[in-house]
Amino acid sequence: MSTSFYDILIAGTELPGLILGALCAKKGYRVLVVGQNGRSNHYVHGTYTFRRRAPIFTGLETSAAVKSVFSELSLSLEMRNRPKPYDPYYQVIFSDKRIDFSGKERSFDREVAREFPDEIDRIKQFYRSLRSTNELITAFLQKDPHLPPDGWFQAREFARLAQQFPALTDAEPFPDPLNLFPLGHPFRASMVGPALFTSGLDIEVSNPIPLVRCMGNLAHGMVHIEGGVDGLKEVFIQKIRQHASDYRPDVALDGLQIKRGRVEEAYVRDRREMIGCHVLVCNSNMKKFFQLVPAEHQRERYHHQIHTLQPTHYLFTVNIAVPAEAIPEGMAKNMFLIGDPNRALEDDNLIFVSQDVDKRPVMPNEKVRQEIVALAVMCRLRVRRFVPAVGFVQELSHRLLTRLKETVLPFLDEHLLATHSPWLGVDSLTGQLQVDGSAPIPVYRGAIPNTLDSTILPVFSDYKNILVAGEHIFAGFGFEGAFIAALNGFRRVCDMVVKKTILS
Repeated sequence: MSTSFYDILIAGTELPGLILGALCAKKGYRVLVVGQNGRSNHYVHGTYTFRRRAPIFTGLETSAAVKSVFSELSLSLEMRNRPKPYDPYYQVIFSDKRIDFSGKERSFDREVAREFPDEIDRIKQFYRSLRSTNELITAFLQKDPHLPPDGWFQAREFARLAQQFPALTDAEPFPDPLNLFPLGHPFRASMVGPALFTSGLDIEVSNPIPLVRCMGNLAHGMVHIEGGVDGLKEVFIQKIRQHASDYRPDVALDGLQIKRGRVEEAYVRDRREMIGCHVLVCNSNMKKFFQLVPAEHQRERYHHQIHTLQPTHYLFTVNIAVPAEAIPEGMAKNMFLIGDPNRALEDDNLIFVSQDVDKRPVMPNEKVRQEIVALAVMCRLRVRRFVPAVGFVQELSHRLLTRLKETVLPFLDEHLLATHSPWLGVDSLTGQLQVDGSAPIPVYRGAIPNTLDSTILPVFSDYKNILVAGEHIFAGFGFEGAFIAALNGFRRVCDMVVKKTILS
């Protein structure tokens, strides 16, 4: 028998589910979020604070989904003042070019004229096309469609939208601005490279709509949010608590009781506690979560769909700490280093370097305290090249730092104070270094139909009251996708659980 009951039980602390939880709590649902072994993005190594992944926040001014969530949660004023645009937004650096992307039109025009003097008209045409295509995508998303449609009424609604937006639903060719530049063109690479780190899907080949959307959001700027991902999550956790709901980060579920395809109770690990709920939300690792379903109740087709999802890349991170004086003047807070634009934009041929402007660790026991800068150096590692060995992680870290030294930090060896990859941990029994199997961040390819090529799974599942709202749902749209996923899930909750009022 349940020891407690909630309208909505959310397992995991990924951003989409926390947004969903805040929306539900504001609506009057009783919500419980459990940690499900989730980890913060920041972690401590020695005396330094590093990041598992450098976040890219875009679309706060352009996304209807982001604005809708902030408005619904009365966060519009706070989130208008809290994000601070980077200046420049970011830099793209080749062996023979450096482009500062910024919101200052004259400054950016000078950058283009300097690096692409013969391409000015074509680049202007590209941005006009990018703007018009993104306006088309925005207009579609503002209709708040069910993606993908589920059931006859939603299918009819989607068919009506398909007639209004034929270029977004395969009825007409998609107006891809990148068609103006051939593969291997440096300007094309300078647009695609940053977008690949923005999106949670491998969108370069088969997902043109999310690729254009990510490029469009990047064109409107990257912003810094105090506290990064952890700080933003805390905003939504506080909203959940403010509306008489609960957050228990130390709790994890380890089993489900299911009857007739519906979750009735969830078992809490290492406690004599059972939690009942109307709706259960998977907001963590999908493959591990659905292993909680008893074998005799598993929907074979759905579980096969989940367990056959295979990533094409992992996002790899190595962190370094250097004194502030080691950072060259003019180096942006965010940089994308591209080696050869004719080669695949992966591994050490495309590197994202991000400075953590929040966490400024200080060396202990020094009379003169140094200002320390922590840099996250990331790449997209092709899965087939990954070897789960300490030596491989160390060798890849060395290659990335060598590229960084050759490109922007020539005196890195002299100033390097610490280096560490979150992919490496210490075995609690032997004290030896080992590869942390939970550290690689998967990037998937492909998408299910009727979702603008933006998600590998729908919000709904084959179980009557289980929703999916983890970071891979609508990940093709990057940061904006978390809000689209939450809004889709919120509509589902409102349909599944009707709140009684005094008048009902």
